Amino acid sequence: MKIPLYSAVVIQLKQRVFRKRSENKIILSRLSDLIGFAVRYWNMQIPCKLVAAPEFLFSGSGSAFGYTRENYLKLAITIPGEETDYLGKECKKYGIYFAGAAQEKDPEWPDRFFNTGFIISSEGKVILKYHKMNTITNIVEYSMSPHDMMARYKEKYGWDLKNLFPVVETEIGKLGVFTCYDRMFPEVTRALAVNGAELLIQPNAWIEPYASFPTDWWTIINRVRAIENIVYIVAPDRGAIDWPHLPEYFSPGLSQVVDYKGNLLSQCQYPGEGVCGAVINIEELRHYRETTLLWNHIGQIRSEAYRQIYDEQFWPPNSFSEKPAESWNDIAPVQRKTIERLMRRGTYKRQDFEESRRGRSRKVSLKR
Repeated sequence: MKIPLYSAVVIQLKQRVFRKRSENKIILSRLSDLIGFAVRYWNMQIPCKLVAAPEFLFSGSGSAFGYTRENYLKLAITIPGEETDYLGKECKKYGIYFAGAAQEKDPEWPDRFFNTGFIISSEGKVILKYHKMNTITNIVEYSMSPHDMMARYKEKYGWDLKNLFPVVETEIGKLGVFTCYDRMFPEVTRALAVNGAELLIQPNAWIEPYASFPTDWWTIINRVRAIENIVYIVAPDRGAIDWPHLPEYFSPGLSQVVDYKGNLLSQCQYPGEGVCGAVINIEELRHYRETTLLWNHIGQIRSEAYRQIYDEQFWPPNSFSEKPAESWNDIAPVQRKTIERLMRRGTYKRQDFEESRRGRSRKVSLKR
């Protein structure tokens, strides 16, 4: 079946950090307003069929600044559940797909929660869930990575590529989700692309100074991931956060849509609340993938040459299988051991502190 042109719209929220789950009705009400606006506005151009919202959708944050893991555990939702049912009605009402990410509790492990990307269909049902792989090591969230409880996770959910990085086929293309810090690991988007993804939604709570110019990791990495995997990337970021423990514009917005050649199609050029959108042409993407002989990166993977990279262990699995990390004091020793292992392997080279100090002294003397 041919997929017609459609618009994908990003909602850039000003998020609040809630103290109890019942406050989710505040964000749901605002999401309802913004979804309605997005659909009505873009339907006057190319019909809107996909709306995406940021990470930490129903808690406002996952940050270790100001809250403990227990605080977030009380805010974690079930998916499907009350919140996704509400959004499902909006999807059914407007005939759209909706994607976002939220902290999700699993009844089998009541002492922890996942950072779960999800997609709701135009029929109002949750059709995809993705448990964020790259969490915790960056100390911005308390969510559990499947890898940090690998043996137990594998027993319940499996450990093959399609289970870990799911893709769903829909009337608007083959969709997948990756979340915020996952962007720093090309393996995630490559796995999704190999599984057939044509459009990737990336809910974010991306932070400064890595979002804005001059660092601008935000746009650089989005464009690279799109190019190397021949996929559209729809990337909502929160535009502000109402939380006394963080600066208001610590996440500065800049939500964007990037096409499969890395072209920036649309962007909210400001912090705060906003929307942006772009036209998605899945048929054109499929034609390009099928016919290009020059930039067909997935078809040119020389897997036999790279496989040995992953024969060695880097971040150890099952690091927090028995007990979730509570603070940086739990995580730092694991990170230090991985760095030491890389030193011994020769991947990293230890700095010569004496030489470094002598170099700084020479620079000071020359200036004088």
